[in-house]
Amino acid sequence: MNEENSNKLPKGWKEEKIGSNNFKILGSGIERFEGEKDYLSTESIQGIKIEKIESKISYKKRPLRANMQPVLNSVWFAKMKGTTKVYCFDETNKSELNKYILSTGFAGINPLNCKAKFLKYFFLSPNFNLEKDNFSTGTTQVAINNDRIKKIEIIYPESIEEQILIVQEIEKHFTNLDAAVKSL
Repeated sequence: MNEENSNKLPKGWKEEKIGSNNFKILGSGIERFEGEKDYLSTESIQGIKIEKIESKISYKKRPLRANMQPVLNSVWFAKMKGTTKVYCFDETNKSELNKYILSTGFAGINPLNCKAKFLKYFFLSPNFNLEKDNFSTGTTQVAINNDRIKKIEIIYPESIEEQILIVQEIEKHFTNLDAAVKSL
C-alpha cells in the first residue's frame, strides 16, 4: 500500500492492489459442461447490461476466446483500452452462473472482503478506467494484461455495511436516471 495515499484515505477505508488475497484475479479455463451455454463476448455487454448473446456454444464447439468461467461474487470488466463494460455475478443473479461463458477479453475479479456490487461500481469509475487505459499495451488490440492489472489499487471502505450503503445510493441514482430517460 502506498503510505502517502493511505494517509489521505477516509477513516475506515483501505487501499489494496488487484491480485492480492482480497481481490483474486480469475484465470482462464472453463469446467466441462453438457448441452449449450450462451457466449458473452465483450461486444455482448454495453455498460453494465447484457445487450446481446454472441452465440450459443457447446464445450467442444466454441471460439477459443470463450474460455472464462463466471463464479459467484465475481466482477468482470473488458480489458480493451477505451471501453467501459462491466458485469457482476452475485446473489441477485446467481442463476446466470451456469448460463454464460465469457470471452478472454474480460478480466474477472473475485473480491473476498468487498461486495461484488461495490467493486462493479469502482470498475465503472473514471479513475479506474483511466488507470486501466494507462496500463494498456499492444498495437492492434490495445488492452491491459493480468500483470498490469495487478498494479491497479482498489480503494474501498472496510465496513461491508458502508459498502452496501454506497451501492444503494448509486443504484438509487441509476434508477432515477433510467426513469428520466424513459420519460423523454
